[in-house]
Amino acid sequence: MKRPVKKIALSKDEEKITLNLKKNKGWYDVKISSSGHIWHFSGRVETGKVSISDPHWA
Repeated sequence: MKRPVKKIALSKDEEKITLNLKKNKGWYDVKISSSGHIWHFSGRVETGKVSISDPHWA
């Protein structure tokens, strides 16, 4: 399953990016690259509501 890729050009030293996680039940998988460095963040935002296991494995 290919995941959608969204590229965002940042214009400041600090930028706020808001992600809509409703479609993925609070799960996220984000890669950020800059100046040859790559940061990869993945997980689930805890809301206290009933959720599902990792959707990648469901």
